[in-house]
Amino acid sequence: MNIGTQQIQFMSAPSGTDVIAVSVLLDNHYYNEGSDVILKPTQLAADGISLSFGNIFVATTFNNAVGMNQRRETFAGVASGEFYLEYTPLNSDYVFVWLNGESLTQGYNFLLTNNKITIGGLTLSATDRIDVMYFAVESATNATGFRIFKDMLNRTFFKRISADNTTTLAAALADDATSITVADGSVLASPPGGSVPGVIFIDKERIEYFVKSGNTLSQLRRGTLGTGIRTHAAGTSVVDASGSQTVPYAETIYTKTSMGDGSTNIFPTTIAAATPYELDVFVGGRRLPYMSEDGSTTNYTVDGSTANVVLTGTPAADVQVKIVQKRGVVWYTQGAGTAADGKGLQKSTTNQAKFIAGEPTNVPE
Repeated sequence: MNIGTQQIQFMSAPSGTDVIAVSVLLDNHYYNEGSDVILKPTQLAADGISLSFGNIFVATTFNNAVGMNQRRETFAGVASGEFYLEYTPLNSDYVFVWLNGESLTQGYNFLLTNNKITIGGLTLSATDRIDVMYFAVESATNATGFRIFKDMLNRTFFKRISADNTTTLAAALADDATSITVADGSVLASPPGGSVPGVIFIDKERIEYFVKSGNTLSQLRRGTLGTGIRTHAAGTSVVDASGSQTVPYAETIYTKTSMGDGSTNIFPTTIAAATPYELDVFVGGRRLPYMSEDGSTTNYTVDGSTANVVLTGTPAADVQVKIVQKRGVVWYTQGAGTAADGKGLQKSTTNQAKFIAGEPTNVPE
């Protein structure tokens, strides 16, 4: 390894399918064992870092570094302060720079221009070490975004969030407004007609509209499917959530309905559930949460092998007990014997992944 030229030479060339990872352990302050982070106090002290009771440590982890194309590069200091990365980062928010272990601030200590980092206001020499961690632009050329919305009727909707189908409010929207004026109505779906409306989200409020005329939406239904009606300031994002944004995916829903007899607290499900979180349980028409509000007790349990739910309480006679289970499919391209191949949703080839990636996203909203 030549830190001056940023090169590592292998004795024999790796194959075209090899994944190469380089970890530098020289003068390291910590190391990992499983999920534990273990500090090295001797090295910390040697570098002038003291530990005291009550110190707060912040750890940033990434669960899909390969899929996100995360990269780490190390440079020796040069007088010009200019360093060229192998790839172009997504933007400056996705670039982290350290000089001799001290974090530098974007816009103050360094600037990013395409794949060039310029460190200013500091005198650098060949003994200085610059570490850069960034996410290459390839990982975000097809950045994806979608909304999971569960309504008051216990139905779940999956909607693509498309930047091309997002506009803003041209004027503030009062909570009693009967029409909406947006900056560009052409990016929002036209209502199909009849009883089928167009749908938008403004912040967390779901709104249906039956008429679109230019940049004006009217014949509104506000705060639909359990969302709250509120006022919205001019400039707030207006996101299309009509039928054209529906992800091509449907869960299989199994429902098992029983009647209480006043003494039974064990009720059948359709399929044995591995965990209680797979179920929605309704007793007397009211949803029974798995945990009590204070988290001290559970309201029902499953054993993972039998298709039964054991309620903590016993329903009265003639009280309906309905158990709903949902079964879906994986949106990721699966690996050999695994639910995903580790490359992330952006690089998956399922119908759902391709549909979501078909439009650039503007999340987070």
